[in-house]
Order: sequence, then C-alpha cells, then structure tokens
Amino acid sequence: MAPPGCRKQATKELREFTAKLFQGDIHTEQLAWAEAFRDTCLKCQVPIELCYELIHGVCLDAEGKVQIPNWYALREYCYYVASVVGLLMLYVLEPADFSQARAHAVDMGIGMQLTNILRDVREDAFLGRCYLPHDELVHFGLDGRDFRDEKVYRSREWKSYAVFFAERARQHYCSAAKGISLLPQDGSRYCVLCMQQIYQAILDKIQSADWDVSQRRYVSFLEKLLIAWRARKL
Repeated sequence: MAPPGCRKQATKELREFTAKLFQGDIHTEQLAWAEAFRDTCLKCQVPIELCYELIHGVCLDAEGKVQIPNWYALREYCYYVASVVGLLMLYVLEPADFSQARAHAVDMGIGMQLTNILRDVREDAFLGRCYLPHDELVHFGLDGRDFRDEKVYRSREWKSYAVFFAERARQHYCSAAKGISLLPQDGSRYCVLCMQQIYQAILDKIQSADWDVSQRRYVSFLEKLLIAWRARKL
C-alpha cells in the first residue's frame, strides 16, 4: 500500500485496483462492497473513466498542504472531489434527459463543496489547507491572515468575502435545482432535493451567525427531519 502523503503512488494503486475490479480479476469474497460496486457499475453502465476521476479527486489532498491560486483551480478541485460523485449517481438514478442533467449535477457538486469549504475554513487552516482562492483573498484584503485565528471571522473583510463566496454557492444550487425535476419520481428526486435543501440550510446557518465560522455551523438532526418533511411538498 502507498505510504501516507504519497499521492502519485496512491492514485496508481487505486486505478489498478479499479481496473482489475471492472475486469473481474479481484477476489471479492472478503470485500463484499467490491462485488456490489462492480455489479452496480456493470448493470448501470458506469464508465470506468468517471471512477478514475473520482480517484484523482480523493487523492488531491493526500500530500497535506493545499493552496488554491484562483477560482478556475477551485472549480476544477470541486469538480473532481464532488461533481464526479453526482455524475456517477446519474447512471444509477437515470434522469429523463441525461445530457441536460449532467451540467446540473456538476453544479450541485460544486455548490455542496463550496459550502463545505466555507464551513470548514478554520478547521482546514489547522491542517495547513486553504481552499479559498488566493487572488480573491488579495482582492478582499485577507491575504496573509491566519485563518486559525477566531478574530478573522469577525472582521469586515471576512464578512464581505463570505457573502461573495456564499452567493457563488447559491448560484450553483439554483442551477442544480433545474436538474432535480429531470429525476424520476421513485424516491430519487426526493433524495437529491433533500440533499440540496440541507446544504443550503448550512449556508443559512452561517449567514445567521453573521458569517462567523470560527465554530462549525451545522444543521441538527431535528432540522434535517423538518427539511425532509417539507421537501415532500416541493
């Protein structure tokens, strides 16, 4: 197995494992999930290339420190770590118009990952990771700030940037919502709608806290139940 922090080796080993799994060359007696995964991929005609893209995304953080230069780099990161999951799900959920649903699934993943990033800024800082685009931090006067410091999240500069960052996530959710109606009414549409509503609620929680993410903002279990109940009527 690849040692911790060795991204190239981890990527190589996971790709090789996946290729063997698709070919049926893996003994799955002790890996029940692997047989189920292979069976689903074959029945739903999931392309192995998407699995490779997911592996690439999973391994992006393997080397510890992360710095993002600009929005284009962040969007690419979000695609690999989140949007690819949505694209994989499309093959299982079978939307009415796959080509149209694809773009909306990509946007759903980006919106969700942007929400995660905003929520976890301080936590990531303690791990030596910053997913906020450097050029944007410079523009908003946040370049060089220590995001481990709680006082940062009470500054005027941070609040201005958080509003900007959250609005970008909301725009992606708006696009994603257009694709939900393409999903079948067999529980698939409801499931994805609940996911979207819960993640949007995280943004609402952050906004209600005046954009202070020095503490993790989250949606409680009871709040999730209420969101799921309301989603039944949408």
